[in-house]
Amino acid sequence: MKRKEFFEGRLFDTYNHMGAHKKGNGYTFTTFAPNAEKVSIIGDFNGWEEQEMKPDEGFFTLVSDTAKCGDMYKY
Repeated sequence: MKRKEFFEGRLFDTYNHMGAHKKGNGYTFTTFAPNAEKVSIIGDFNGWEEQEMKPDEGFFTLVSDTAKCGDMYKY
């Protein structure tokens, strides 16, 4: 994702980068929470146990090899 364009409000395909996206054998989860100190994700794929997401300039990401299509999750 072109973050400079995102922060300038000129990126119109953010849906391709945020949320859950298939990567290899699992999924990558990404959300934007610029004022959060930390964000965790819970879901079917981790037994509904909190997993802290990796922060980077207000974006938080987690890669899960156990997530699969149809799993429920929330941040």
